[in-house]
Amino acid sequence: MPSRRAPEGSLADWSPAKTLPLLKRQLDALRRFKGAKYRDLKLEHSSWFSQTAMILGHGFGEDHQNCYSFNHTGYAVGEYDRYTPEETKEQLNFEARLASEEGCLSTCIMELELTLPEDLRDQAGRERPQTNAGEISIDVFISHSSGDTELAGALVELLRSALPGLHPKRIRCTSVAGYKLTGGSDTNNKLREELREARVFIGILTNQSLHSTYVLFELGARWGANSQFTPLLAAGLRSSDLKAPLSGLHAHSCDTETDLHQMLDEIGKSLSLERASPDVYDRHLKKIADLSRVEGKRRLEAVPTPAQQSRGFAKPRIEQAPPRQAKLYLDELDQWTITTGPGEWSGVVVPFYYDPKSEARPEIYVRAHLVFLDKESGDRIVVPAACWIGEYLNAAVLKPGDEKCVLLLAFNSQGEAITCKSRREHYNEFQSGVGLVDYVPMPKTPQTVEITLLWNNDRDTLTYKFEIPDRRRPGKV
Repeated sequence: MPSRRAPEGSLADWSPAKTLPLLKRQLDALRRFKGAKYRDLKLEHSSWFSQTAMILGHGFGEDHQNCYSFNHTGYAVGEYDRYTPEETKEQLNFEARLASEEGCLSTCIMELELTLPEDLRDQAGRERPQTNAGEISIDVFISHSSGDTELAGALVELLRSALPGLHPKRIRCTSVAGYKLTGGSDTNNKLREELREARVFIGILTNQSLHSTYVLFELGARWGANSQFTPLLAAGLRSSDLKAPLSGLHAHSCDTETDLHQMLDEIGKSLSLERASPDVYDRHLKKIADLSRVEGKRRLEAVPTPAQQSRGFAKPRIEQAPPRQAKLYLDELDQWTITTGPGEWSGVVVPFYYDPKSEARPEIYVRAHLVFLDKESGDRIVVPAACWIGEYLNAAVLKPGDEKCVLLLAFNSQGEAITCKSRREHYNEFQSGVGLVDYVPMPKTPQTVEITLLWNNDRDTLTYKFEIPDRRRPGKV
């Protein structure tokens, strides 16, 4: 059975002069992985990852944000749809992960260089960053989900009207025309640089953005750098909905005009820009406040209340397909994926399909609760937060047309069976994912299984039941 435990916290015990060249060597090794096939490098990359994590632990201390950020690089995913072959998905995820790991190490190296005298930096082979001639640095970076593009556009209009001295080319908002990256830019590296150097960072926080991988990376990177950070609540999200460490920051609300005025004052002071008279930007301020309230109401109404459901109102239609066998791969960060290649694990997964023809079709975040009932002994095994295939958290994001699988049983090379559960029912998005999964041995006796899906803050549920045959008989799984 696998045994992964989060390392005990410790302080840094290596000097920057010792850590810096080791990290640069790891960065060079990482860059040699680019362009290669994931399956050819799987073991080598796993070894590289463990060694790099060890160096970071010694150089910064295992509780340092840089160590957490490095562990989070495993959450990076490529862009593909549900029809993409599994092998292609693995490769795209690997390439996204390499880019994320490269950015994290580059940031760590820069931090270490800043702690060393100039002569020691040069001895360590410092690579000085180059800036293109005529390039304008970014003053304001707006982090947001692609689902909140209209809110982001309204915020840009408000900033431009309220702070007339703010040059439009000094604003980065990747979903709004005129404020996107220029063509041919290395997207990840450029955004990482601007995120780090921007004098003002505004995070538009909505239920959608808090489930966006990119937004979480941006928020975590800015928070970890201890740089200026303006959380802006929108579309119905409240301060009480935030988890640590965001809950420890004072957040402004788009719904409150006085909050928006105060935010503009703070940004103007940070940039040494004079704020215009409220008469000049008042219509833009009211526009974003009204848009936030309307959007919050719309998103709330998209999910029927329990009372509405009991009277027959529509809700998402989630269909369970029969359990099926699959080859499985388990990575360093406790994520299970289905693979077509050789693997240490096989298993049984339960697919769930979100019918796009459902009358109600909101994006939902679904947890799975499993109960195994032994038909011979009557013993029960309860799994309150089951693992989803291809997900690091204990919740899967489901959009209409998606099919995602819950891990029911996993078998090692000796045929021993386990099921998996998250140690936490609610995951802290700024914390390492390693060691958050427990492995529960499963008997071979026949079982009755009950799977309950929960979403909408566990107010909406669907339950499915089926049988697992007696696996003591040859050929039965």
